[in-house]
Amino acid sequence: MRGGLITPHKDVRDALDDKSDQYGALNVPYLIVVADAKDQLFGKDSINSAITEAVFGDEIVKVQGGKAQSTHAKNGFWHGASGPRNRYVSAVLLLPGTDLWKLREERRQPILAINPWAERPLPDALKVLRRFEADNDLWVLRDGKMLADVLGVPNPW
Repeated sequence: MRGGLITPHKDVRDALDDKSDQYGALNVPYLIVVADAKDQLFGKDSINSAITEAVFGDEIVKVQGGKAQSTHAKNGFWHGASGPRNRYVSAVLLLPGTDLWKLREERRQPILAINPWAERPLPDALKVLRRFEADNDLWVLRDGKMLADVLGVPNPW
């Protein structure tokens, strides 16, 4: 058996880079959907961490004046060395698996990340899922509906 590091945020970031190049800048809001096909995401915390690190950059600890502070490296899909980038992508939807028959399971709920620098913001009507969005320079997690309910999947499924 092989060993190694599990870095889903890097896989997500790579997928976003590949997908974003497929269409370029559009004159409408652009949502990219990525699914974890490697089963690297194990629950809400790992999903939240993966999407945050993918779009803002690897989580790092910065020490200033003797105080440690958690922040992000400037290597994210939306936040790079020169500041905001990929501004034509309005949002990213991360599915924690490809097994869509599990859409009613709490641990299989996707997370929507809304680009705070988007040139064409995602319409409010699409902001119904659990999501991260900017609020006064903070990255805030908001509750939302289950994807199965949004899609009208019967219960039980």
